[in-house]
Amino acid sequence: MAGGALLLTRPAAAQIASLEIFSVAAPGDGDDQLARAIAEGLNTTRLLPSAGPVSVPGDGGVKGLAQFVSGARPRPGLLVIGLGTLGQLVLRKADESLDHCRPLALLVGESQPVVVAAKSPIRTLDDLLAAIRGDPERLRWAGRLRGGADHQLALLTTMAAGGDPTRLNYVGGDERSEAAVMLLTGEADVATGDLGDLSAQIRGGTLRALALSSPSRSPHFDIPTFRELGVDVTLINWRGAFARRSIERGLISRVEEALAALVRLEGWRQLSSQRYWLELYEPADQFAALVARERIRLKKLFADAKL
Repeated sequence: MAGGALLLTRPAAAQIASLEIFSVAAPGDGDDQLARAIAEGLNTTRLLPSAGPVSVPGDGGVKGLAQFVSGARPRPGLLVIGLGTLGQLVLRKADESLDHCRPLALLVGESQPVVVAAKSPIRTLDDLLAAIRGDPERLRWAGRLRGGADHQLALLTTMAAGGDPTRLNYVGGDERSEAAVMLLTGEADVATGDLGDLSAQIRGGTLRALALSSPSRSPHFDIPTFRELGVDVTLINWRGAFARRSIERGLISRVEEALAALVRLEGWRQLSSQRYWLELYEPADQFAALVARERIRLKKLFADAKL
C-alpha cells in the first residue's frame, strides 16, 4: 500500500469468493480512499483473496447504492459509506435503500476544521458566531455537496450561534479542492472539509483553522475544538463497511473477522495516521446502532433547516 504498506502478520485465510470493495463516491474522495485501502490491505495480508475497489459515483450516492443493493454486479461485495454519503441519501429521501444492507464494521473517521482565508477579518470562532448572528445570509459557506458532512457542520454551527438554519448561505461543490479555492479567491467567507483535504493549506498558512469538530484535538495540528471554545458542536465524518443482506452468513462472518484483523495491523495504523484518519473500529451490532441513530438525527437536522 503506497505511503503505508500493510504488514503481513498472519497466514492466508481459507479461500472464499473474491470481493468488490464498492464506494458511491468519486475517485479520490474519502469513501473511495477507504475502499481502496481495504482492498489493498486484504490483498496484501491475504486476510481475504482477490479484493478489488469499484467506484460508482453520481446523484449523491443514490445511483451507486441502487446498483449495489440490486445485486446487478456478479461478485459479492462490500459497500463503504460514511456520514457524508448517508446525509446526502437522507436529504434525497433515498436512505431506505440501506435497509437492504447489513452494517459490518465502523472503521475510521475524519475531523472537520472550520477554516477561513488567512487575510479574512474573521479571526476566531467567536467572530464567526457573531457574523452568523448578525446576518447568516451574508456569510457565504463553501464545502462539498448538500447533505454531506460539510453541510451538516455548517448547519450545526449556525444553530449553535443562535442563527436561523433556513437562512444558511451554503454552496456545495463536487471537487475536494473547491472550497479552499473559493476561500482564496474571495468567493466564500468560511468553509469546512475533511482535515486531510485542508491540511496542506492550513500548514502552509493560506487558510486559518478556527475550530475542529471532533471531541478532542488532532495530534497533528494545534487547532482547538468547538467544545474547548465553549460551543456545543461535535461531528466526526465516520466511515464503515456494509454488505448486502442477501449474502450468505458464513461469508459475512469471514469478512467481519478479516476487517477486525485488518484494523489491528501496524500498517493500517500507520496509514490512518498519514491520512489523519481517526481509528474508530466498532463491530457490526454497535455500528448498526450508530447508523440507526444517525439516520434519525439527520432527518431532524434537515427538517429543522426546512430542507
